[in-house]
Order: sequence, then C-alpha cells, then structure tokens
Amino acid sequence: MARVSIGIPVYNAAAMLEESLEGLRAQTFGDWEALISDNASEDDTPRIIEKVCAREPRLRSVRQTENIGPTENFRFVLRETNAPYFMWRSYDDLCSDDYVERLIRRLDEAPGAMLAAPHVETLRLGSGKRRPRPVASLERGSPHPATVLRKSQAGWIYGLWRREAVIPSFERAVTALDPDLWAWDHLAMFPAICRGAVVFDDAARLTLRLSDRPYKSDWSPGDRDRLRRLASAYRRECRAEMDRSGLAGWERLRMELAVLRQINRRVARFSRLV
Repeated sequence: MARVSIGIPVYNAAAMLEESLEGLRAQTFGDWEALISDNASEDDTPRIIEKVCAREPRLRSVRQTENIGPTENFRFVLRETNAPYFMWRSYDDLCSDDYVERLIRRLDEAPGAMLAAPHVETLRLGSGKRRPRPVASLERGSPHPATVLRKSQAGWIYGLWRREAVIPSFERAVTALDPDLWAWDHLAMFPAICRGAVVFDDAARLTLRLSDRPYKSDWSPGDRDRLRRLASAYRRECRAEMDRSGLAGWERLRMELAVLRQINRRVARFSRLV
C-alpha cells in the first residue's frame, strides 16, 4: 500500500488536466497512488486521462456512467482509496515538486496533527496576476485556533490529511450543509483548526489557477431565507465540533466570535441577511 492517496475528481477538465497530472509525476516523494474519477466528462478529458495513465502506473482512473455531482465525486475518490494519508487534487492546480514530501514530513513530525496546510497562491489566467497567501506566520510557534481560523484559506482543503481525520470531517460538513454545500471546504477544515491540529509548511506551494471573471454563486441578493439557513447550519455544526472537542470558557467564546467573523466573510455576509 502506498503511503499517500491522491483523489482527483474531474469534469470537463481537458484544458489543464495534463499539466496538473504531470506535476504529480514530478513529485520528489514517490510513494503515492492516485485515483482519477471522471464525472462523465463531455470533452477530451477521457483521452487525456488514458494517455497519462498509460505512462504512469501510479495513476488509475474510473469513468462515471453519469454525472454524480461534485460532492459525490469528491466522496468517491476519498472512499475508493485507502492510504493512511490523503490529498484531494483539483484538475487545474499546480504545486511545487516537493509539495507532498514537505507536507508528509510535517505530519510525520506532529503525530496529533490532522491536516498539513500549504502556502496557497492564486493565479488569474487572463491577467497573470498572482496573489500569495503565505503560512509562514502560522508555521512559527503555536498560533491560537481562532487566529488560524481567521487566516484560513479554502485552498488548504487540498493539503495533506490523515485519512482517519478527513473522512468524518468531510461527512459531517456535507451532511450539515446539505443541500446548500457552499463553504463545505471551510467547514470540513474546522475540526482540525478547532483542535489546534493543523501544521503548516510555507515552502510547500500550491497554485490555484482561476478565471479572471469574478466568481458568481447561485445566490441572489434577495435569497435571505436560504442564506440564513446556511449560516445557521454552519454555525450549528461549528458549535457541535466545539462540544466534541471540549472547548469551554474564554477559549470557547473566542472561537465563537471567530466563527461569526468567518461566516460573514466566507459563508453568508450579514449585510445580505438584514
């Protein structure tokens, strides 16, 4: 069994998939396996997968007969792999050649850690504008979980997880938010953050390639009831995790305030709820 499983859920990924897969093949850490789940793509994705898998035995692929949706595709690659360490990989992301090596070293050095988080950089494809989100300040010392939550990035979901930690974290997050899974990634990371179980490596670099077009969710400004339900479900699950972790007193209050701030920034802005 490999030490690291990499789950790659894809759909209509032909434009950037091959370069991303080649980035995995270039990793300095070699004891990994990867599962690509093609979610019934309608472009050239199957041909690219076949081509790269033919020259890389650590890659295997499954093609879904029908589109099972993004959440089920993320679940599929998690459940169908079994290495003790797990990492999701987006088809359009790039990373440093020592990305896996550095993150697995951080988890090996910290047996109680659940997640090793990288330095995330966004790259706008049209303009070439880069926005780094370093974790150097978090890598030093022992930052308070509320500080980690305040500085958390969605891209950390593509860090390296211990399998026994990521499965319940993922399932609780998507169950709590269903059917509106906006910000599930932040909620899935909350248990690791709340327990002070995130380690960092600023030299492990992950590049998220993004369109220059502003991201637009399916929320409408008048959809206040839906936003309220989402914010309430998010906060309720965070409180349940604080109960599970035994957080109390001032430490609990500090995290409660940090959660409210995160909901306003990442989940449902309070200005939309009034």
